[in-house]
Amino acid sequence: MSKWGFLTFVDTEEYYRMAVLAALSGWLAHGIPTCIVNASAGLAWKDTPLNHALWEVGALIETGLQYDDKPNPFHREWQACILSPFEHTLKIDADMFFPTGLPLPLAQLEESPLPARSAVPYTIQYTRATSKAYRQTFVDNALPDVYSALFYFRKEQATWRFFDKVHDIFDGWSEERARLVPKSRPKLASTDVVYAMAASHLNMSLVAPDDLLRFVHVKTQLNWKATLGFPITEDWTQFVTHTLTDSNRLLIGGYAQLYPVHYYVKRFGLDYLWEKLCSSRLTQTLSALRASHTPRISESTTRTHLQT
Repeated sequence: MSKWGFLTFVDTEEYYRMAVLAALSGWLAHGIPTCIVNASAGLAWKDTPLNHALWEVGALIETGLQYDDKPNPFHREWQACILSPFEHTLKIDADMFFPTGLPLPLAQLEESPLPARSAVPYTIQYTRATSKAYRQTFVDNALPDVYSALFYFRKEQATWRFFDKVHDIFDGWSEERARLVPKSRPKLASTDVVYAMAASHLNMSLVAPDDLLRFVHVKTQLNWKATLGFPITEDWTQFVTHTLTDSNRLLIGGYAQLYPVHYYVKRFGLDYLWEKLCSSRLTQTLSALRASHTPRISESTTRTHLQT
């Protein structure tokens, strides 16, 4: 089993397709496999030519939940540490894409004193995203600025305590929610807020000043509203140029993206990226996968189904 891997949760057909895109791009850009956790009993795995090629080279691992005790799909993410088959895990949202860009700081993360940490959001123009337009709950409650879209952890005692606390907060959300400032109190428990609350409860640092782990967060008010000066839609694909080259370099607004991209607008992945990589360029994609030779992992390993 790989020392490093990505882990993502899916519970719909759309999220499954986006997760396959993340697995494909993560393997082609970084040679890191992805474990997809099926969080829905009604979602069947797809034995497509692309998936089969991903399984063949060891780029895709599939598993199920160990515990399925809540209807809120976010709640299940407390199981990340239990379900990850890797020593070092990068938990990602399914709508993450890994363009050809800078290498991930794997060695530095292994040596870091933080056994778990949030990635830091950047804009498409390589600057740190500082707007709090989407983070009022964090500001009002003095919570650490945690993002679960790209989140590193290794299996140490502190990490197990952290995910235990995440479980407790999800489980007791009604009581935990009542402790938050009313004006920005979220109705539903999001993973970002729960991770931040767990870290605060444990006095555990998940945000380091070194900006070691970065991702591009393509949300409108983080990237364009301040400079354009007028309200624009959250669907950035309607007003910003975007191109995926044959070498899998992703350009947004003319800027080549260097870090993992949380593209947020689901149809960008389901329509544009899927068409580029998995339809019109499928033959090229399959050839690139097979050329990325790695010791074959058996299907019994890569297609694991845990009992719920």
